[in-house]
Amino acid sequence: MRGLEKVVNSLRGSYSQSHVPYSSAVIIPSNVDLSAPLTKPTSRAILMGKFYEHLTAALYGGDVCVTEFLAGADEEKEDDCMKITPDVVNNNTRRYFEVKGVCAGQHCMLQDYQLEHYEQLLGARSGYDLSFAFYRHNLHGIKSTWEGNSEELLTALAAKTLYLIVLPYSAITQMHGMINGSHALVSRFQKEGSPFDRCTSVLASTLTRLYTEPEEILQQIAGEDISQYNICRFVSEPISISGYVVPSFPIVFVEDMRVADTRGDLKNVSVDDDVPF
Repeated sequence: MRGLEKVVNSLRGSYSQSHVPYSSAVIIPSNVDLSAPLTKPTSRAILMGKFYEHLTAALYGGDVCVTEFLAGADEEKEDDCMKITPDVVNNNTRRYFEVKGVCAGQHCMLQDYQLEHYEQLLGARSGYDLSFAFYRHNLHGIKSTWEGNSEELLTALAAKTLYLIVLPYSAITQMHGMINGSHALVSRFQKEGSPFDRCTSVLASTLTRLYTEPEEILQQIAGEDISQYNICRFVSEPISISGYVVPSFPIVFVEDMRVADTRGDLKNVSVDDDVPF
């Protein structure tokens, strides 16, 4: 058993409140032969993204990859307007989701341009909020050494998903601005000509500590503003993704109460008595 899996299992007993999903079974639309080998790293990464996008939609409701046009945009003249496509859009709860699948031991890139686009989208969508869903998994080498077909990749992802961290947009922007903080939670990557030319990297250790000690991380991120956040711990129910069952896993759900009060969508979010704020 790998190190992170041991850490996750050691704390699972403290996750007693069940999260009831919006759907216990979803299908990833595909016309691809699932038995065909996935020879390209990009194809494997895309399928992993679809897997976690649909898992998020199953957990919290909504539609996958819906293009949003900013206020004043003319959908008949797509070249003249800005289009943003969140990974999951739930118009009933007025929440957007950005979904990230991150392997144990790896960091996660938050690209500047993406955060800038989301800031514009939220400015144009009054009452909507954005959450980032970070799935930690133990399937190594998806973009390098892993070999197999779509069926094998979906089977492996279902079995090796360890836990989920959901952070509100406000916490993400605070992390994005604390590059030179006294506690290293993130680092800065900037290189001309790179596909990640301007981004903030959330360290692997930070993603682990958001599971093991989220109160401490939120304290470092938010400082005096920590009272705006409510931290809840859940355990998911098993969910079928295109027939591949994802066993239950822990969820750390962080809610920005200032935004939640304006939306009123506190379904499945309750105060954890162990959290002292």
